[in-house]
Amino acid sequence: VSPAMARDGAARAPRRESRPPSRPPVPGPGASAAEPRADESPPRVLVIDDDELVLKALERFLSMHGAIVHTVAAPLEAAAVVYLHKPTVVVLDVLMPGLDGEHVWGLLRSASPTPPRVVFYSGIGARELSLVARGDPYVERVAKDAGPEALLAAVLRAHRLGLAR
Repeated sequence: VSPAMARDGAARAPRRESRPPSRPPVPGPGASAAEPRADESPPRVLVIDDDELVLKALERFLSMHGAIVHTVAAPLEAAAVVYLHKPTVVVLDVLMPGLDGEHVWGLLRSASPTPPRVVFYSGIGARELSLVARGDPYVERVAKDAGPEALLAAVLRAHRLGLAR
């Protein structure tokens, strides 16, 4: 979907947006990297996954930790959502029908001079996941079996790296 189509409303808007609680958690001394800092803007996260249960769970979890979350189940909607909402981080499944995560990431990178950071979040094996977008400085990888805290840490790291550009 081109930016012009998105601007003209030809693209569907994201199905959901979750806003963080009015006061995101403020970590105390010695807080982990998996907690937002009080002095930073909340991550704007786009989650792309063909599994509705995963979308809902990640939307809820990331919102609880201060992120503003948009979700899409159809990979082709991603470019329009990125154009409209300018996420700082995209959480992207690797295996999806139609377009896989690497192809979606390629489209997003080519559509923007400053693309968001991406966290590939997948249930494929660790070895296969390590090969996804290998060498790409915009990419982090988290296996789904690593748990939500590992994903949150990767999202916050990616968000902070994106702000530092």
